[in-house]
Amino acid sequence: MTPRHPSARLLVVAAAACLLPATTIAQEPAPASPPAAAEPHQVVLDDGEVLVGSIEEVTGTRAKVRLADGQVRMIDVRRITRTVRGDAVAFVAAKTVERPPSPTAAAAVRELRAGEEVPLPNLLQATDPLCVEVLGQLRELAGDSRRPVRVQAVRALTFAATVDALQAAFAAAEEDAALLDEIARCASTGSALAAIDGSGGLTALMRCLGSRDKNVRAGAAWIGVHLGAEAAVPVLRTFVRDGDHHLRESAAMALAEHGDDAGAAVLIDIARRNSSPAMAANRDADAATRDAVARACRRERLAAIELLGRLRCAKARAALQQVTKQRQADDEVRAAAAAALARIADADSGR
Repeated sequence: MTPRHPSARLLVVAAAACLLPATTIAQEPAPASPPAAAEPHQVVLDDGEVLVGSIEEVTGTRAKVRLADGQVRMIDVRRITRTVRGDAVAFVAAKTVERPPSPTAAAAVRELRAGEEVPLPNLLQATDPLCVEVLGQLRELAGDSRRPVRVQAVRALTFAATVDALQAAFAAAEEDAALLDEIARCASTGSALAAIDGSGGLTALMRCLGSRDKNVRAGAAWIGVHLGAEAAVPVLRTFVRDGDHHLRESAAMALAEHGDDAGAAVLIDIARRNSSPAMAANRDADAATRDAVARACRRERLAAIELLGRLRCAKARAALQQVTKQRQADDEVRAAAAAALARIADADSGR
């Protein structure tokens, strides 16, 4: 499943929420316009939830989303994996803001200067949103003589997911190439993708495709595939058989979005299942958590089924036929499987 915020261990999980193959990058959303009936705007969140509506404004890390019914919903922009309309897909970056640092941000910077280890939640809060003063301090600390300080500063800049924060992170990596690994580990959100693209740092980050660290290599490949770096595709293909189901499933999803069926077997497994590793891992959690995980897993299953249809994957025919007959599957899941089968049949008939 996708974490609400990025972590070093589960950096590529956000791919599980992705739906469509064509990709364009937007640092800021286009002005709102009435959605066409056939191609409504959709805002896809990191847990797979899809909001029908469009982004009207981004302030810091908050996005104002105007829903189809006219209501407004405020979302952490770092929870938005992408926006889609028809075949157009866009990523939206967070923004650096002009305001005084929060107490949490000020404390985090003080701890960094003192060479202390700052807990991950505090680094995230320090950039929520990223203010200009903190950006300047993190930029300075990213060039500190102490490596642990540099590493934490670059992590915070990457979590901030603004274009100028990523520019500062990549500038630090020019002096210490190993810092690219930290960017690859931490850049696991749609807003980070937009910020990387806007910063011009993608070429430098692709050097991580040769890393000996599996998570760094996977993160760089996942980012590269979403941003159109052809060299990333064969690297991400190597992860569709990985023992870590997070890496395996997110690699398969990302590749399929871009028309590559190397992970089709993984998608078929997701389409078949009524449960998931995430549901098993949360078996003893409270009811609300179990329900949230179950809903997210269902959305992941729907995404996998849709992608199999988009791929016209003939190998998925038997599994999809089983899904259409499963009593445990709800009407929407069965309908999605039927629609995917129809697309496969169209491909078989040459339509």
